[in-house]
Amino acid sequence: MKIELKNKQPIECMAISPDGKLLAVGQSDNLGHKLCLSIWDTASGKYVGGIESGYVVSVSFNRNSDTLAYSTNNNTVVIVDLKFLKFKKTIQMPGINKVCYARSKDLLLISGDVVVVMDEAYKELFSYFDYKSQPERAAENQFPSVAVSCDNDKSVIITGNEERKFFKFDILSGQQTATFPGGIERGVHMVTDETEQYLFLISLFPDTDLLWELKTMKRALTKHLNEKHRGASAVSFHPSSRFFVTGTAAGHIFLKNIKNADVVFKEWLHKKRVNALVFSKDGKQLISGDSGGKLLITDISEYIK
Repeated sequence: MKIELKNKQPIECMAISPDGKLLAVGQSDNLGHKLCLSIWDTASGKYVGGIESGYVVSVSFNRNSDTLAYSTNNNTVVIVDLKFLKFKKTIQMPGINKVCYARSKDLLLISGDVVVVMDEAYKELFSYFDYKSQPERAAENQFPSVAVSCDNDKSVIITGNEERKFFKFDILSGQQTATFPGGIERGVHMVTDETEQYLFLISLFPDTDLLWELKTMKRALTKHLNEKHRGASAVSFHPSSRFFVTGTAAGHIFLKNIKNADVVFKEWLHKKRVNALVFSKDGKQLISGDSGGKLLITDISEYIK
């Protein structure tokens, strides 16, 4: 599969649909290019369609692969019906850093200056506004808070609120159920693997990458992922949960074993900052996008045996 993007502006985010059939690519619009969200067939590499929008910050498919949500840099979340490529709903919210559909339920998590979980009708189930930081201090794509859903989408974990703690909340009741030490003052990106074994955090303050075992909230791979090493520019878990991949500001890609951090694949694939990383559904291909607008598809099947 080869994909030729029509927009040559920086790639900011990507997502693979849960059924593995579609790839969504979000880009910036520095030169007034309006087609900032494009959708591609992963089997053929053919262009499926695009949506004219502002600078796309984050993108996510719902669990049924029939709806897509994306956020722009003008504080807007847009819900798209993929069958007809038509807008279903627009949501205004301050300082959006990430949109992410739940894996097992019809929920949408929105995080940034606020953290909100919405149901299938896009009504608020949970919201968190208790910030100690000042949102105006945050640079672009470096908002005060990062969040992920967990416990089969019954809970949400939040950090990055100027306290080195994780706060866990029950989504339906809104009640805080746990606090864990070891969070960060300000986060950039946080993600869990598909089996909910691990939580990976790219931190701004401190500038580093950190990994936790999600069930115990104990640090993992501390010899390799700690405050002595600078943070990655992008991260993704392999569908098997056996590996994770990181990208750097210089364009390097590292695929590592989750058990011991052994590097199974490393290449200087990009000349610009790696902004987005996703795997194909079968895990045999790595798709990477950079700030130069370059998208690469790399066969990694021989490295994941």
